[in-house]
Amino acid sequence: MGFNEIFYLGLDLRHEKGNTHFFGKDFHSRNHEQSGFPKMRKMLTYGAEQLKGKNVRIFNYSPVSNLDCFEKVSYEYALSL
Repeated sequence: MGFNEIFYLGLDLRHEKGNTHFFGKDFHSRNHEQSGFPKMRKMLTYGAEQLKGKNVRIFNYSPVSNLDCFEKVSYEYALSL
């Protein structure tokens, strides 16, 4: 597509007491660790590994994120580029 920087906003993949940060209660599962979260984390990590050395940078601007496969940046940094 011609770009080499990708910014994720709101990609935290965390949950507390049966609630996710965005969706609230998940009626499909009582525990997100048994639902889509592990699959999403696995595929995002895989994607990050595949892009290493390919002149593509992926940034995660999600202050409460527990996803560590992407470089975390501040809001100010993201807007400065």
